[in-house]
Amino acid sequence: MDFHNDKLRQRRDSHFCDNSSFRDLSEYAILEDDCKGSALWQDWQRFYYEEQTASSKPLATELLEHQLGLCINTMLVVLISYFLFPDLRDKTGGFFMLSYPSDDLYSIGPQDLKLVLGFMVFFTAIRAASLDYMLSPLAARLGITKTKTQTRFAEQSYMIIYYTLYWSWGLRLFVHHTPTEVDGAESLLVSLWAGFPQLRLSASLKCYYISQLAFWSQQIAVLHLEHRRKDHLQMLLHHIVTIVLLAGSYSYRQWRAGNAVLVCMDLVDIILPLAKVLRYLSLQRCCDAAFAVFVGVWIITRHIFFLAICWSIHKHVQVTTMAYGTYSTSTGELLSLESNDDILINIFQPFVDPLAKSVAFNVNIRRLFLGLLLLLQGITIAWFAMIVRVIVRMIRGEGATDSRSDDEED
Repeated sequence: MDFHNDKLRQRRDSHFCDNSSFRDLSEYAILEDDCKGSALWQDWQRFYYEEQTASSKPLATELLEHQLGLCINTMLVVLISYFLFPDLRDKTGGFFMLSYPSDDLYSIGPQDLKLVLGFMVFFTAIRAASLDYMLSPLAARLGITKTKTQTRFAEQSYMIIYYTLYWSWGLRLFVHHTPTEVDGAESLLVSLWAGFPQLRLSASLKCYYISQLAFWSQQIAVLHLEHRRKDHLQMLLHHIVTIVLLAGSYSYRQWRAGNAVLVCMDLVDIILPLAKVLRYLSLQRCCDAAFAVFVGVWIITRHIFFLAICWSIHKHVQVTTMAYGTYSTSTGELLSLESNDDILINIFQPFVDPLAKSVAFNVNIRRLFLGLLLLLQGITIAWFAMIVRVIVRMIRGEGATDSRSDDEED
């Protein structure tokens, strides 16, 4: 910098010192007029603007570039604090361990929010490490040369891994907790609501539920990091509704129903990313075959099974099982057929009023959950309309492409 300035000052002195018309002008005004077209001036400008750009980098960009390091440091601070400072264990343990143990089962409460945050940091670190050090290099080895396509390949591959693990886990939990007396579709649906309010749950189900809630909360950030889709607002609304349903069903002790909804929703999220990955690998016939399977599974799980759950809320809840009334939070017994009309206080009772002796179920809560589920169904119907467009293109021989996205090959 000093060398450049000295050179520029010498040129000014040699050419303009004797010209009194320039004596009242600033140094940089003279330099700009005299040297604007010179290579030295261009070098100075480039250096200046690069320095300004580097120093004014948005905070979001800085966080994105260093997300793995930040997450690892955060986890290390919590772990070190836990092991080195015994007095802090009650406060730090909740970030990486299940809270409220009771014999072989667990209760729920405010401490669970810490584990949600812990899982969010964990998922952010795992995603960043997988994309940067495993999946993007894998895309390059498989012959994908374009940087943007490598990134999309890595993102979709990560989703395949996540949903394969969690759908398998969720299905196993659902089967394990299905009562032995279930002998048909209707009795299976009734079993979703039986035994309300369940007061304790297994370690596996609690970890599954909390980590799913953390994943979907983290997906709000991911949605703004990935390539922006045409249905960005629908995706954002879908994520928000999913988070509200997960948080509400967890707090209101509707774990089996929530588990059933997740199993219905997660299966197609394995197959669609697989179809995209096959397309990035230029395996168009395999992509089309995977997409055909995806369409069939989508219709069965999201427009038949999912609607069956919604229908069961209308048909069975309060009629066959789960009567309106006030229930004990100690024994789960129905104390009275009378109930208050509060919604949020009852749904989030373990978090807003952990010492409450009772919790109520009323028509407002029933309508709220049914309304949110139907809203989720409305979003999936809008997406199905986009799927139909892809089907039309396949019939025309154009191959399966995601109509929600801009052309990923550009």
